Amino acid sequence: MNLLRLVNILCFLGITLLTQCITHVEENTSATWTYTFPTMGTMGYVSIALDSIEDVDTIAIIDAIQAELQAINESVNTWDPTSYLSRYNAGDTSLHPFKDKEYVLIDNILASKRFHKLSFGAFNPAVMDLVSFYKERDVHELLSDEEQFIVDSIVEAIANFPMIFEHQGDVFLPLDFSAIAKGYGVDAIAGALNTLGIENYLVEVGGEVVTKGFNDRNAQWVLGIETPNTSLATDIYAKVSLSNFAMATSGNYHNYREGDDGSKWVHIIDPRDGKNKQTALLSATIVARDCMTADALATASMVLGEKDALNMVEQLPNTEVLLILSAPNGQYRTVMSSGFESFLAD
Repeated sequence: MNLLRLVNILCFLGITLLTQCITHVEENTSATWTYTFPTMGTMGYVSIALDSIEDVDTIAIIDAIQAELQAINESVNTWDPTSYLSRYNAGDTSLHPFKDKEYVLIDNILASKRFHKLSFGAFNPAVMDLVSFYKERDVHELLSDEEQFIVDSIVEAIANFPMIFEHQGDVFLPLDFSAIAKGYGVDAIAGALNTLGIENYLVEVGGEVVTKGFNDRNAQWVLGIETPNTSLATDIYAKVSLSNFAMATSGNYHNYREGDDGSKWVHIIDPRDGKNKQTALLSATIVARDCMTADALATASMVLGEKDALNMVEQLPNTEVLLILSAPNGQYRTVMSSGFESFLAD
């Protein structure tokens, strides 16, 4: 996928992998400065609109971006055994993020508790054991009594996530923040750009985007929502116009079964009951003020389904959702929250 497509297309990329950012590519024009870099198992992209290329200190920007990514990797990178979170997940009982002032991890914990409450428990970063269980078996098979006991035990344990690190002797819960890692990283980079006084930019990591101000044509940034199909070719389902908003898309339509009428059904694991459910919901796109919120609520929407996802979003200010669902004969059905249409571009 080329860089232009990375900017203009929001694509679902599966499980986030946190990796160290070690190389970059720069492209400079008279009105736009862009910077691309590998991170989180995918590519990141920054586009800054300028009156003149001399108006920006590119070295300072690159250093600020790399510093943010390094802090994230050292804290919550589950693929690095030396990261703080990896050591906690491995059972190092001496670690306590609040006492150790592990601020990146604290940010992710506190935000996840808020998203857990907003999503009626559908968002839960303590699902590692549940995901691992289903990886070891065919999702179409019914659970045996023994397997159901295992699932029920996991569900009972992870339901304690909102109380984690609040009491002495808390139950140990391995954590994985991959469902918000890209959004968190995007917001961190945006915060660094704000500190440097950058007023017009787009930041994207693996399809999760935040925007500020306007592009080099003095217009809002226009992004694409991908059509949820398994083709390698990328089709645009809808275009969205953003300024001072973030957007994230979640979906698992690359792994589905097809009904007799051509409709598609995807599998979702609900952390609230541990059940592996089938749903016609193929993707969820959230627009919010920050990318971490958009990322988390897009993931939660896939678990909640059409009715409950809409109910969740309609209660939140400055937050909208667009859902793409499967319909018979290979067609699609679109459902939007009351304010999403105002973000649609021609």
